[in-house]
Amino acid sequence: MKNIYAFFLLGLTLTACNNAGEDKLESLDKSAAREVVLKTVVAGDTTLHISSQKIWANNEIIATRIDTIKTATKVSSWSNDAANEGIDMTKTPIYVTVE
Repeated sequence: MKNIYAFFLLGLTLTACNNAGEDKLESLDKSAAREVVLKTVVAGDTTLHISSQKIWANNEIIATRIDTIKTATKVSSWSNDAANEGIDMTKTPIYVTVE
């Protein structure tokens, strides 16, 4: 029984000591970086999906761009199902692909 507790304590200690701190954006090296921010804003019955980009080189911003896509906040389907109230575009997941 003592071996089980010792093994558990060893595993817990190794797990606690293995946590690496996250790099915050402010502390990243901006000598060559690309910063992308995704934001969702609701304006009445419209949802704005905003993406902004900054490209850094030699610690200076060399290019910026902001794109906005407009959608309805509630997107209904063609279904006559009463349980289908539509999709709330403010709660849809965001998938990012980096190439």
